[in-house]
Amino acid sequence: ERDDNPVVETLGAHHLAYVIYTSGSTGVPKGVMVEHRGLLAVSAAWKQLYPLHAPLNHLQMAGFSFDVFSADLIRSLGFGGTLVLCPRETLMDPPALYRLLSEESIGFADFVPAVLNALLGWVEETGHDLSFMRTVVCGSDIWTAHSARQLRKLCGDHVQIVQAYGVTEASIDSTCFEFE
Repeated sequence: ERDDNPVVETLGAHHLAYVIYTSGSTGVPKGVMVEHRGLLAVSAAWKQLYPLHAPLNHLQMAGFSFDVFSADLIRSLGFGGTLVLCPRETLMDPPALYRLLSEESIGFADFVPAVLNALLGWVEETGHDLSFMRTVVCGSDIWTAHSARQLRKLCGDHVQIVQAYGVTEASIDSTCFEFE
């Protein structure tokens, strides 16, 4: 007899949340099984580090196969914010990216250095600023102190600037540094 309402086992911290592939730095990408406990731990750390208590508009720039996509999803929707999707063609078009950030009242964005540095150059050249932001994160690649100082100058002291990095196996972010 068919049961239309089967009993579902309660999910625990040890259950699988998702599978994502590494970048393949060893030559072959490998699938990493991320458990709920990893997401709970990194979410608790984000709650302490970032101003997630106030709902923010978050800009989603990462592809869904990159763990930063999961970070953006959790940091926005998981804390009552809004996730704003950035079209691919906007990423390396600083005027279009700035317009999107401004028009959508983006308060939180997690950039890769190539995108952020291009944006900073355009903002500085045109006399605009990024003072409307609340938190700017840069990660996934080498980012210089010079770029961080340039960002600080363009956004002001009230904006949180964080450099974050993590390996896929460590549930997204495993280290971060907050610039003063």
